[in-house]
Parts: sequence; structure tokens; C-alpha cells
Amino acid sequence: LLARSAGLGTPLPRARPGKSRRTDSFTSPQQPRIAIFMDWISFFICFTGWTLGGIVNGISGLGAGIFALPIVLLVTDIKTASLITCIICIPLPAILGWQFRHYYRMADLRLLLLGTIPGALLGVALLPLIPARVLQIGLGLMLMAHMIWHLLAHRPGPLRSPLLWGSVSGAVAGFIQAVSGLGGPAIGMYAQLAHWDKDRTRGNISLYFLGLSLPLVLMQYLAGYYTGPVIQGLIPCLLGCGAGLVISYPLARKIGEASFQRLLAVVIGLSGFSILTRALLDS
Repeated sequence: LLARSAGLGTPLPRARPGKSRRTDSFTSPQQPRIAIFMDWISFFICFTGWTLGGIVNGISGLGAGIFALPIVLLVTDIKTASLITCIICIPLPAILGWQFRHYYRMADLRLLLLGTIPGALLGVALLPLIPARVLQIGLGLMLMAHMIWHLLAHRPGPLRSPLLWGSVSGAVAGFIQAVSGLGGPAIGMYAQLAHWDKDRTRGNISLYFLGLSLPLVLMQYLAGYYTGPVIQGLIPCLLGCGAGLVISYPLARKIGEASFQRLLAVVIGLSGFSILTRALLDS
């Protein structure tokens, strides 16, 4: 009677004993289909983004998050996307590190790690004193300038003081990681200045970030950050990253040294562009 008086037509039949009837927004038979359809769209977008990231990372040794995050952010928030990226930064460099295990050098890693910790601490200390936006703009311009310089200028000779420059590069990487979460390009810059070949670059960078990601993910797990949405969103991203790595294998073998160095410079420049754009759009 109330339904008829309100103009809602025939009232719903009374539910049978022992059975409940849903009266929320999913009572329409078409709405669950729409929800499932949107879930598959999100799955496909996340899968596609990390497939692209896996291809780029498999070839150059870095850049997975740079290419994947803008696509994944179409269907999720920045916090969830960042936590997913942190988790993927364990199996991704582990696979590449094993693939290029014969080419990495512990001496290179010791130099980088020597400067990473104080650089990260400096970044954390300066964040309250200097606006993060100013720091990100400066870092973005620096990385983009490196790309332009490397693509247009002649490459210099090998570094004369690898101990100094390795420690400085590690400090810069730790600083950028603390400020923006994109410390990989700084290591890529050092790899180009130190004239690492492509296999040595991919091996060193992979093990470097594996060592950084393990304690980071452990601390995030103990802090309770990995909730249901993060684990659910991790599945398509992880599958896409694995597919991208498989696709990148034949491409990584065929790419020449000069082409690899140009690609690495472009990835570094795009990293700078990503940091700069994030800073300019941040209100």
C-alpha cells in the first residue's frame, strides 16, 4: 500500500522464511554485470600498465614504475599504487639480478650503498625545512638536463675518482628516493658516467634496488599498510610485470650498446619529467 501511494508500482513480494532479499543498489540484475565489467577493465588497465613497465625495465634496468604508475592511477589511488610498486620492486629486480648475476660487481654496489643511507637521511631531514615541491622541481630539471646533455653531447672518459662519484651518486639516489620515491635515475646517471656496459648496468641496478626494497617492504608490512585492496590490486600488476619481462628478453638481447645508452638516457629524462610534472600539479 505504501509503495502504491508513493508511485513506486507493485510492491516487492514478501521474502520467504529463511531467505534474505537484497534491497540495496545491487538488486538490479544489470548492476552486478556492470560492476564485474568495471572490475575487468581495472584488471586490464593495471595489467597493461605493468606490462609496459616490465618491458622498459627488462631492457634498461629501471623505469618500471615511471611508465606503469600513470596508467595504474587511472583506476586506483596513489597510496595503493605506490605500495603495489614497492612490492613489485622485490621480484622484479630479483629476476633481473639472477639473469645478470654474472655481470654485477660488489665493488660498485658498496660504493653506491655507502652514500645511499646518508643521502636518504638528508632527504628526510630537509623535507620539513625546504618545500618538497621546490626539491622535486630541481631534481626533475637535473634529470631532464642529463638526458639532453647525454643525447646531444659527446660522452666523457671514465670517471677518475670512482670512490668519490660512486658515493655521491648513491647519496643523490638516496636523497631522491626519500623526496620523490624515484631514486633509480640517479644510479642510471652514474652508470653512464662510469661507462658501465648494458649487462653490468642491469645487474648492478637490480641488486641495488633489491637491497633497498626488502627492508622497506618489511617495515610497511609491520606497519599494517598491506590491506585487502593492495593485495587485490597486486595480482594484475604482478602478472603484467611478468608478461613484460618475458617480452623484453629477446629485445634486451638484440639491443646494441649505443641504443641501450640512448634508451637509458631517455628513461632518466622521462623520470625527471614525471617528478617535475608531479611537483607542478601538486597544489
